[in-house]
Amino acid sequence: KTYFYEPESKRWCRMMNDQVIGELYIMKLKQDSKKQLSACSYAPVGRIGTPEKTDTAKKHKAPVSATPIKKGIQETFNTLISVDPKVYAKQHMFYRSSPVARRELGYENTFFVHNTLVPYLKTTGEIKTKPTQHSVKEITGLGIQPDALLLRCEVKVDKKSRQKVALFCNVSDEAVISVEDVDIIYEVALNLQKQHLDDLIVNHLRLNCNEKANMDDWIALIRKIKNIKKEVTIGLVGKYVSLHDAYISVYESLKFAGYKFDTKVNVKWINSENLTIENYEDELKDCKGIVVPGGFGVRGTDGKILAAKYCREHKLPYLGLCLGMQIALIEFANNCLHLEKANSTEFDPETPYKIIDYLPDQYKGIKMGGTMRLGNYECKLALGSKVHELYKTDLIVERHRHRYEFNNEFKSQFEEKGMVFSGINPQTNLCEIIELKDHPFFVACQFHPEFKSRPLDPHPLFVGLLEASIKHE
Repeated sequence: KTYFYEPESKRWCRMMNDQVIGELYIMKLKQDSKKQLSACSYAPVGRIGTPEKTDTAKKHKAPVSATPIKKGIQETFNTLISVDPKVYAKQHMFYRSSPVARRELGYENTFFVHNTLVPYLKTTGEIKTKPTQHSVKEITGLGIQPDALLLRCEVKVDKKSRQKVALFCNVSDEAVISVEDVDIIYEVALNLQKQHLDDLIVNHLRLNCNEKANMDDWIALIRKIKNIKKEVTIGLVGKYVSLHDAYISVYESLKFAGYKFDTKVNVKWINSENLTIENYEDELKDCKGIVVPGGFGVRGTDGKILAAKYCREHKLPYLGLCLGMQIALIEFANNCLHLEKANSTEFDPETPYKIIDYLPDQYKGIKMGGTMRLGNYECKLALGSKVHELYKTDLIVERHRHRYEFNNEFKSQFEEKGMVFSGINPQTNLCEIIELKDHPFFVACQFHPEFKSRPLDPHPLFVGLLEASIKHE
């Protein structure tokens, strides 16, 4: 059995507790592999709502939650499924399969929550519930009757408006929940608990939860955020900075680490395409730490290399993520090993020194996502290294999403000049983490630690960066 750790609830869950539509298509492709069908055969268009596809979604959707119930097993497996209404409209297979699943599993074993937008007209102070009524009408036509409605609004939806929605949407008054804007997003969970949404779900599903949910950690976190006095500036060097959401996981991870030190993190968004040899020192001098996140393609890499160079020479804390590690190695090869024009074959296939390369046998013996290394992989940490001090363990597991790797043919040359390969994949001997000797914090990793960082449990690498940056301040 395969499990994953869900940090918000601090519990281990089975893989079937969290599902995405891609799993359905992979399953169907495996079933039809003898027919040699291509991936496009299952593009989510056209007859996606046909009985065959609906049955596939239903079967894939329910095995964990349905089987124990049918067998009368006391242990309950709960599956949370989120369907985005924008994606495939009414032809989405999950829309079609949901009422079928309820009919087979039973009303008391399924709970439908519908999240709707409630417009607020500031000029007149009106809350408009008609869009919610129409939305419920649409999904009811698909056979889905909501058990609870979450009214997403700029302001608190008053009791009279909630009762109106309950009346016209055929749900109980207590099942209409106001989800208004809050100053800190983590207050939403407390807001939902105040309106007893958790009690509503638990009672409907007849779950054995005798104690009230303990939200003390969330309350303490919110109190801490509201009383933060210290600040630190971290530079985020990337080529997609005009759209901050492109780096939302990295941005949030920096904030989470800041909370640990009662410090507000001010992110300075630096476009790597605009960094040049003439201006990079002026652009970076105000930062107390630098993050170079992941990415693909050659565009903007010169600016990232300059950022890594600045951090190495000025002892400025540096954290490289995925591509950020490759950037640090390329910079080090050119300026410390004096390997002129050393590069990645992703950026320059004709480079004389292939520091970063795609090696045909590099993934021998491990499962791949096409030509990419995807998902969780082990990493053994070197004793006495900075990362070993941060993780406080010898073996870690981190999430990956990349194709190119460090070429181990150059490893000894890097080590002679002070580069430490402090994290190695034990199955393939591939480089996972690097760090520099005699530097306050120069750490880079081939994986994506931002995917595992949470408000109450910031990732060790981001914690290390923030700690070093605050000291640099």
